[in-house]
Amino acid sequence: MLPAGVMLGATQLPLLASLGVAKVQVIRKLKVAIFSTGDELQPIGQPLQPGQIYDTNRFAVHLILSQLGCEVIDLGIFRDTPNALRAAFQQADSQADVMISSGGVSVGEANYTQQILDELGQVNFGKLAIKPGKPFVFGKSSNAQGEQEVSTTGHQGSHVFSSYSQGNCFIVLERERGSVAVGERVKIEPFNALLRS
Repeated sequence: MLPAGVMLGATQLPLLASLGVAKVQVIRKLKVAIFSTGDELQPIGQPLQPGQIYDTNRFAVHLILSQLGCEVIDLGIFRDTPNALRAAFQQADSQADVMISSGGVSVGEANYTQQILDELGQVNFGKLAIKPGKPFVFGKSSNAQGEQEVSTTGHQGSHVFSSYSQGNCFIVLERERGSVAVGERVKIEPFNALLRS
């Protein structure tokens, strides 16, 4: 009745209810961390000092992401220093799937975003030919270096269906391998469509 990937809202859920469907398998919301950088930025609603401007970009991005159904993690405003920006990237990287920052990508001496992103991960490209617009940087951080992470669902006895129902893959270990410590590399085998349904 509904294609995969459709957002479930006030029109879709009654349709499912009319068919007697009480539960559906869904994908969790995308977690997006947002923050701004700039000594000149002031939160909306606070009085402006000379040379300051309101942090409207982060406010706009927050609204757009919320309308798209994302879980927004708002980290606020960070100072224009390499250490502050590095901390912002690391905090966002540890909490979210995607991070969006505003500020610090122009060519001024206090614009460290591209430098820090290149240090912590990789810069894929740094300019977009669009107007209106500003300088832009896109890249990947080094959290798990873009690799999947896996964790056990608990006790793995053959009779434990609760563990089976929470999983989405097998962790494939060599016959001679003992216990596996956090951070070790393992092979996984995703469940096929029959086990997912």
